[in-house]
Amino acid sequence: MVIESFFDSKPEMLSAVQAHLLQSIESAQQKYGNALLALSGGSSPKPLYESLAQQDLDWSRTRIALVDERWVDKDHPASNEAFIERCFSSGACQGLNIAGLKNQAKSAAAGLAAAEEQYRRLGRAFDFALLGMGTDGHTASWFPRADGLDDALSSQTNDQQLLCVVHARQSEVTGPYTERMTLNKHAVLNSSTVALMISGQEKFDVYQTAKNAAVQDHPVAALLQQQEKDIHVFYAP
Repeated sequence: MVIESFFDSKPEMLSAVQAHLLQSIESAQQKYGNALLALSGGSSPKPLYESLAQQDLDWSRTRIALVDERWVDKDHPASNEAFIERCFSSGACQGLNIAGLKNQAKSAAAGLAAAEEQYRRLGRAFDFALLGMGTDGHTASWFPRADGLDDALSSQTNDQQLLCVVHARQSEVTGPYTERMTLNKHAVLNSSTVALMISGQEKFDVYQTAKNAAVQDHPVAALLQQQEKDIHVFYAP
């Protein structure tokens, strides 16, 4: 089920998402002793992460994992892990633990087992998963008609399988980095809270189309059309 929250400006939207995130973090730390977040890369959440990094939290009891990653090294400009690490680089975040996806394997397929093991060691489902959406209707690294998309969205996934490898069709959205590793649909929907953040009229139009579109053409539809989990959609122009 989709729960929509629309705002007049991006700062208002980001403030609302941050409030939800903080609530999830504090609740999880009280309940489990630590909080597990699955965060996405991209320019849209950058101010959110930088603001969140300034909050007075026990960051040593917060663990961040990646929703998805390009198969590039951490020192590469396109690395999501490096991007998130920079966003949370302030002194307030000393002790923050980030679980990346890229490892020393030459390919995402070869590195999948090691990445799966690392994510399983997190110990439980995510408390909060934050996703974005592209103008092509992708979310996470679920790209339209990509090789591996069926596996990513399969309802037959077992509880031990959290990740999959996707080879996207190159486009303006993907750029040259088409080899990806990503959380699968099961792992996302198993999160306590799932949020989808969208900004701009073009993406809003894609979002509206995806509500009734084929999943292969608009993979974000896999979240919007399912009924088992609430998806909190935050939108600002």
